[in-house]
Amino acid sequence: MKLLSISIEKLFGQFDYDIVLNQEEGITILTGPNGYGKTSILNIIRNLFKWGWKADDFPCKSAVASFSDGRVLKFPEDMMDMRDMEKTMPIYLINNQRLKKIVWEKNYANSFIEESVEKTKDAISLFSQELKEYIAGIQAKGNAIAKDINTSYAARLFEYNNAMPKTEFERRYGKLTEKYQLLQKYKIYQNDLAKAEYEGENRRALSIYLEDWEKKTAVYDELLAKIALFLSIMESKCLINKTFTINAEQGFCFTGIDGKLLQLTDLSSGEQHETILLYELLFNALPDSLVLIDEPETSMHVAWQIEFIRDLKKITKIKQLSFIVATHSPDIINDNTSIDLYELIHGSAESDDE
Repeated sequence: MKLLSISIEKLFGQFDYDIVLNQEEGITILTGPNGYGKTSILNIIRNLFKWGWKADDFPCKSAVASFSDGRVLKFPEDMMDMRDMEKTMPIYLINNQRLKKIVWEKNYANSFIEESVEKTKDAISLFSQELKEYIAGIQAKGNAIAKDINTSYAARLFEYNNAMPKTEFERRYGKLTEKYQLLQKYKIYQNDLAKAEYEGENRRALSIYLEDWEKKTAVYDELLAKIALFLSIMESKCLINKTFTINAEQGFCFTGIDGKLLQLTDLSSGEQHETILLYELLFNALPDSLVLIDEPETSMHVAWQIEFIRDLKKITKIKQLSFIVATHSPDIINDNTSIDLYELIHGSAESDDE
C-alpha cells in the first residue's frame, strides 16, 4: 500500500497544502523558504500513524491522507483508524542528521530516533555486528536448503532424462560462477564450484548439478544485491585514505591505506552518518515503507548532496521504499522534480508575471 497524497488545512493557521506524492520515482522532494512548514508536514504525516498522539502534534486544522487501496482517512475524525495503518504501511522519520545516533526503535511504532553525539560510534559498531548476524542467518537458511537438495540428488539423477543444451549450460554456469566469486569475496561461502567437461554422460549429471546449485544459492540473491549497492554507494563517496569492506566475518569495517583496521573515531561525522543511514535503509527498513527525511544535507559534502537522490533511487529498486525528502539544498534537488511550498501558496514567478 502507498500514500498517494496529503492535504493539510490551515497549517500554522494560514497555509493550505495539497501535496501529491511522486509515485513514478517513489521520491517526493519538498522545498521552500523557512517558515512554510516543510518539517511540520513530515511530522504531521508521521504523527498520523503513531499511538499516543497529542493535539500539539498537529499544528493544523485538519489533514487528509489518501492511499493506493482507496482509503481516505482524516485527522481528527479517523484517528482511531489511522493508528492501525502502520501495520500495512510502515513509516519512518529521519531527522536532526548532525552527529546523532539513528536507532531502529523495535518495540514502539517503527521509526528512526536520534540520541546523543557520543552514541554515534556505538551505532556503527552495533550495525556492523547486526550485519554479521544477518549474514549468518541467511547462511543457516542456505545450509538447510542445500541439505534438503543433497539428500534427494541420487534419486533425481536416475529420473533426470533431458540434459540442457551446451550453450544454455555454459551461460547459466557462467552466471553461477560470478555469484560464487562474490560469495567467496564476502566470505559467505568458501568452497569452489566444480566443473567437468559437458560431454556424454556428464551432461545429465552436470545439468542437475547446475540446477541444484542455482537453487542453493538463490537464497543469497537479495543479500548480494544489498551488499553490492552498499559498497557501490560508499565507494562513490571518495572516502579519504579509507577503504570500506563488507564480509561475513567482520560485518562492515573501514581500513586505512596501510591496510590496518580504523577506529570509528577516525571517521568524519559525514562518513558516520552516511554509513548509518545506508545501513538502516538497506537492511532495517521494511519493504513498502514510507521514509521521511528532514534536511539530509546536514553534515553532507556538496558532492554527496548531488548524489543523494540518485542513491535513494537505487535503493528504491531493491527495497521498494517510498521517500519524502524536505530540503533547502539546491544540490540535493539538482535536476529532480520538487514541490515548492512557496509556489503552492503564491504561484510560480511566471504566473505572478502574467
